[in-house]
Amino acid sequence: MSGIDSISQIVAALRTQLAQGASTTAPKPRKATTRGASEKSNRSISKLIAQRVKSIRPDDPKRGKKVFRIFLESVLLNEFGEQLIDDTVFYQMVDEIQEAMEADIRTAAAINTAVSTLLDGAQDPR
Repeated sequence: MSGIDSISQIVAALRTQLAQGASTTAPKPRKATTRGASEKSNRSISKLIAQRVKSIRPDDPKRGKKVFRIFLESVLLNEFGEQLIDDTVFYQMVDEIQEAMEADIRTAAAINTAVSTLLDGAQDPR
């Protein structure tokens, strides 16, 4: 499975989990935007994720978990709106979702592949 497929699989799993009520306090997703706006948003998210991933020290023993957390927060904020960035319930929801996804063997494998892809994409070209 390619890294992009893993990331797409994780996003699909997130949507499924949220639809099933991963948290009773989960906010409602925003309405879909136009294709052009969606592509622009995805580029912005990718850039933000890469910048945040670069800030994690390479020798950090929890680097992979932190990378996935950054990805998860970014996708959810994009899905539900950036106004949630200051909401403590949002971060509780992220904790619940991350724990559930990491506990599922198939999703955990996709997470590992996606983390590798995100780390590769965040490296400075030399």
